[in-house]
Amino acid sequence: MTHRKKLTIFLLAVATLFTFVLLIHPYRKNDSSLLSDKLLRFRVLADSDSSIDQYEKNELSKKMITLLSPVLSTVQTKEEALTLLRESLPFLNAYCNYVLSDYGAQKYASCTLGSHLFPYKTYGNYQFPAGVYDTLLVTIGSGRGSNWWCLAFPPLCFANEAFIDVPDSSSQMLFDLLDKDCYEAICLDKTSSNNQANITSADKQASRKSILTLGLPSILEQLLE
Repeated sequence: MTHRKKLTIFLLAVATLFTFVLLIHPYRKNDSSLLSDKLLRFRVLADSDSSIDQYEKNELSKKMITLLSPVLSTVQTKEEALTLLRESLPFLNAYCNYVLSDYGAQKYASCTLGSHLFPYKTYGNYQFPAGVYDTLLVTIGSGRGSNWWCLAFPPLCFANEAFIDVPDSSSQMLFDLLDKDCYEAICLDKTSSNNQANITSADKQASRKSILTLGLPSILEQLLE
């Protein structure tokens, strides 16, 4: 057998193997777009990689998580979350800058909504493919430092991402939002995906009604009191 024939056979074998992997891999090309239609990401950009700038980024991230997670856990779709956040951008801008000034930071932070590229990421028992997602973006100063990111809707944001136990309410929201195959593809714990309980909450429905009636800024102001 000539060298050319051996090379041809080898390349065909590699191509066949690559095709097989694509067929069985849980993340095919359209999977990230299927998820991005349902999910909203949250990203915070530090001014730089200096220790003080990274500290300010981490502290602001924690404050924003504490502020937004209870509110975003009551909405039912990404569109609702985007609407509420869009209406609240002036308030969120003011809040971010208030937090930074409280830490003595001499920087301006801005909150925007847009589409941004995210790498592969895991949250607790869930994995999310790289792709472009709608995002609430907080930029501190120049925004040239390392990022911090998480999932804003459903709320899977944690101050410390090591050894995370995802709340049942967030797992249920993911289960309800995604079709069965898509949910199973992102779920690392298959027993969890097979035994997902149906969680209902009268308090959650009451909170949802309040948010839709009063608007997010009013609810957030009440939380800050």
